[in-house]
Amino acid sequence: MLETKIDKLTSAIERLIKTLDTAQLAFDFDKAASAATQPKAEKAAPKPTTPTVTVDSLQTRCLELTRADKGNSPKIKTIIASYGGKLVKDIPAESLEEFASKLEELAC
Repeated sequence: MLETKIDKLTSAIERLIKTLDTAQLAFDFDKAASAATQPKAEKAAPKPTTPTVTVDSLQTRCLELTRADKGNSPKIKTIIASYGGKLVKDIPAESLEEFASKLEELAC
């Protein structure tokens, strides 16, 4: 039984090799290597943007505050509830900055 499976696998590999050979796939390794080592055109420096608060960063901050003081957990839940949600992801995007500042007040 195992020998039959090995024979089937061997013939499948041989068919694959023949298919690849007939497709005449060619890859120019020298060209690929030179393209990788050539310096890319310099891009214009990105404009400095104000850091935006993300849901992930706020979730991380909530976790840090809760780990620092277990008493922060109900306070954080109350703050989140004031935005009409149960989780950080429920807070409207336009309110994330305000929520972040409330978390920092809680940290002090």
